[in-house]
Amino acid sequence: MLDPQGGTLQTAGGQLVERELLDVVAPFESAEGLNGPDLASPRAHLRIVPQKLAGSPHVDGTRIETRVLAALAGRGYEAVQIAALYPAVRLQVIEEALDLERQLASNLGQAA
Repeated sequence: MLDPQGGTLQTAGGQLVERELLDVVAPFESAEGLNGPDLASPRAHLRIVPQKLAGSPHVDGTRIETRVLAALAGRGYEAVQIAALYPAVRLQVIEEALDLERQLASNLGQAA
């Protein structure tokens, strides 16, 4: 049930939910200091599409997953070297992918 003044929603079980909490794909910051990315467009040139690559973050217009690029960085490749392996992907996009993967790893308490 919607509050006529637009403030809260009430579930069938009577639980009140703030309207701002309903955008489950929007960026968020938790009380613990975690920063979640936008789950549809985590960076300007990156996308998360539920039925593409099993919902894995990827470079827009490609099937290149950000975690693949991060794995290369984890093996010692610099962003410029990774960009040379993927000539169709600009260096800026590689850097966005690595930044997203660092953010996700940080949220999980892992080294990036």
